[in-house]
Amino acid sequence: MTNLWEKRGWDAALLSDVKFGAHGSLEFEGNKQTWLIIYRGKVAVALSGKLASAWRDRGGTANTDGKGNKCRTMMVNIPNTKNMGVSLTAVYMPTSTENNEEVDNIYEDVIELYEKRPDRYQWICGGDFNGEVGNRVFGDSEALGPHGPNKQNNRGRMLVNFCVKYGLVVANTWTHQKNKTTWVHPKTGSKHAIDYFLVANNQLRNVRRAITLHPEIARDLHIHSWTEYTDHNPIELTIKGTPPSGTNAALKYTPKPAVIRGRGESEEARALRAAYAEKITEKMSTMREDTTWQEVAALTADIAHEVFGKETKPAQRPWLRGRDMEMTNLSYAITAAKQACEA
Repeated sequence: MTNLWEKRGWDAALLSDVKFGAHGSLEFEGNKQTWLIIYRGKVAVALSGKLASAWRDRGGTANTDGKGNKCRTMMVNIPNTKNMGVSLTAVYMPTSTENNEEVDNIYEDVIELYEKRPDRYQWICGGDFNGEVGNRVFGDSEALGPHGPNKQNNRGRMLVNFCVKYGLVVANTWTHQKNKTTWVHPKTGSKHAIDYFLVANNQLRNVRRAITLHPEIARDLHIHSWTEYTDHNPIELTIKGTPPSGTNAALKYTPKPAVIRGRGESEEARALRAAYAEKITEKMSTMREDTTWQEVAALTADIAHEVFGKETKPAQRPWLRGRDMEMTNLSYAITAAKQACEA
């Protein structure tokens, strides 16, 4: 399986229905790096060498539902910067033969882990939910996008209700893909999409796409198919990463020179241009012969700020306030239209 992870450039993998044991971790060598698997009962999280180092060196943690060998939910918190990081939650829901009460108990475990995530961490939950969620046709625009499966069953409905209640969305339903099948019934041959990624509603904008990988991809990548190890097709989530270590969480507004004041033929504009030209000429005459272009650029910017002043920070457009979900929906509709045209 590491061949697939490395060929596709994965940083982590959320695993369901594993049989490593009750509690522990193990390392194994891939073709390009050493992977760390942290396992708890029936679920596990695999980390690439980069994330594994961050988890160890920066005090990462692992939380579970505390059920030992029967554990079906776990969360691994990986610090990135001092106050930011990512929380990866793996889930394995019971099959349809189990009663709904057991499923409700596991959803309670999931939300308990969700509420334990550190502040400002990006939360990603993935796994086998053993249910089909449908799409917006079924009436839940808050949790579902326009590209979910064309059917919904009781277990899928339970997942949708859970997402609506806690402000989560099913990321897979926001990416256009003709075939989203993740599991085929071994007896009837019926196709189902029962594996999903969940993210918080306000983090949906960080999702670039969530797709199902099919066996032909293994052939194209010249690797062994995963069908030797699992009867599920893996799903792949691509997200915008958190800022690299040492950077601020939010981008700061850097004022630019208000050069617009020097445009036109007004007396003020002419006077500003003349003052700028005079100062540039004066400074350039004293520069060294080995002055670099970077130094010249910095000098012109400093003089522009001095002569023209600084631009004021643009005011937030009031008609966009409070409409984050509407803008996110529009963005994904545009993306879906582009993908449909390219198909």
